[in-house]
Amino acid sequence: NGLVEIYANIEDANARQNKINQTGTIVPIQTDVNNFYILYPNTNSCGDRYSIKVTILNTNTFPEEAVSFCSAQSVNLQAPEGYTNLVWSTGETSQNITVTTEGIYTVTVNTANGCSITKTFNVTENRVPNVFTAFTTICSFSVNNNVTINPNNYVTSLIENGNTFSIYNTNADAVNLLNPITSTIDIVDNTTLFIREQNSNGCSTISTVTFNLTNASVLPSVSVCQ
Repeated sequence: NGLVEIYANIEDANARQNKINQTGTIVPIQTDVNNFYILYPNTNSCGDRYSIKVTILNTNTFPEEAVSFCSAQSVNLQAPEGYTNLVWSTGETSQNITVTTEGIYTVTVNTANGCSITKTFNVTENRVPNVFTAFTTICSFSVNNNVTINPNNYVTSLIENGNTFSIYNTNADAVNLLNPITSTIDIVDNTTLFIREQNSNGCSTISTVTFNLTNASVLPSVSVCQ
């Protein structure tokens, strides 16, 4: 009894030449259907020959996807559509997962023909600008103790280099990017403005600047006898 021998065509099988290495890659497959020939040699160097048809099942390939999210937030990873039998590297089997930690995540799907395909997500966590709480004191000569200011003059120095910012009257406006302050405004004592700061990664934070007004009275004129 000899070992099984595999050949790519009947001519090689008959001549017992160009035997395919059974421990490595069988043969580069160029078409959807390939025939291989198996020879069972006996002690007389003869043997039976059998033809085996190998069918290549078409499968999709998924490109690696780079995803990022801002610190203290999360990102949703979506598996390819059209596959119901799937499993994530986290062990979850849902169509999408939410992650809060950077790293490599994969999802493996099984096709109808029994093949499996894996998609890789490279998830990166981006830092956010530092949050600050600032207080500024301004002298007011107004009887009503109010003052007109350009808030940009008091905020610019608080912003990290390279970041952009916008100023709002309320936290809700800052969250929803509504009604930014673009010119001078009148403020009273203990006015708080909300500053939305954003870095080059698109991550943003909301900080505050509170203005305290001090009433600086004008001294009356004094007559002096000489």
